[in-house]
Amino acid sequence: MKHPANIESGVALVATLASLIIVATLVVIVLDQTSITPPVTLSPGTTVDASAAAASRLANQATCEANFEALSGALKTYVTLHGANPPAGRSWATSSGDALLRAWPDGNGYVITWDGRALSVRPAHGRSSINSDGTQSPPSGCLALG
Repeated sequence: MKHPANIESGVALVATLASLIIVATLVVIVLDQTSITPPVTLSPGTTVDASAAAASRLANQATCEANFEALSGALKTYVTLHGANPPAGRSWATSSGDALLRAWPDGNGYVITWDGRALSVRPAHGRSSINSDGTQSPPSGCLALG
């Protein structure tokens, strides 16, 4: 049979280790919450953390890619149905008779256009990226939004 003093010292050791783990976890949480990131100015008087700005940019690029893919699919469907490229503009995709899309997707800070030959992404600021400019896979030009 073990001596009660040994059991008590074992329990005290486990309690001490558990306390240290809890304190270390709290320290990590507090340090993470108080870490200083430089603010990024978006417009006069508006600032956000750099990480929030980066997340917003990545979300905008992902939305752009998804919209570009939706339009690419609609283009392929149109060519399959009609045997030729659609005319320039948007009406070929959204006309009520044989609408391929409910609405032409537009995004925050960019416009996707069809000129009769190629889809292009035009950022709100900067030059237009036509088809293969910008990203490599898929070739959409949405990388130019960053």
